[in-house]
Amino acid sequence: LWNQNMGYKFSYPYVVPKGPGGVPSVALDSKGNLWVFKRSPAGVVQLMKFDPDHKLILQVPESEIGHQDKAHGMAVDAQDNVWIVDNGQSTVMKLSPEGKLLMTIGTKNHRGDWVEDKQQRLLWQPVMVAFSPTDGSVYIAEGHANESPNDVDNDDPTNNIGASRIIHLTKDGKFINQWFGDDVGQGKFESAHGLAVDPKKGDVWI
Repeated sequence: LWNQNMGYKFSYPYVVPKGPGGVPSVALDSKGNLWVFKRSPAGVVQLMKFDPDHKLILQVPESEIGHQDKAHGMAVDAQDNVWIVDNGQSTVMKLSPEGKLLMTIGTKNHRGDWVEDKQQRLLWQPVMVAFSPTDGSVYIAEGHANESPNDVDNDDPTNNIGASRIIHLTKDGKFINQWFGDDVGQGKFESAHGLAVDPKKGDVWI
């Protein structure tokens, strides 16, 4: 379609499975391949990779990553590994460029607080990931549905500090630090939804 007034046209060069839900995230790797992360019903592919000519070259099956209950954020790191965020099941997964699962952060269907002293490494509705340009460390933004305690009337002791936070991990998933709070103010978040890291300075934008 061509819009004469605005001077742009629409094109749809990528074919993704039809069905409810949309595509919340796309990301490019160093070779110009486009990763697409789609919200799909169980049994329908959700993670795909297209080459620069728009040809589908990889579909990651559910046997590798399971069904992503609420596909949300995605990013590709400097080694072309792809990181996907399942907001619904509160996990972040790291996959190789070939789509093989390398690491899962969080526990599937157990949302809660990250308390490193107790080796309690849970996520609360994570939404986005981004990487440091210097050491490849990972920032995870979480707190899509911020409540404190995290779940109203929840007596789960692993889930009672406060949701919205930024978690900083090494590229291997080891804890560095985190900051959070359930009030608006310096270093506190009501919902940490978008996240990006300045590729030159390393500043974290939330």
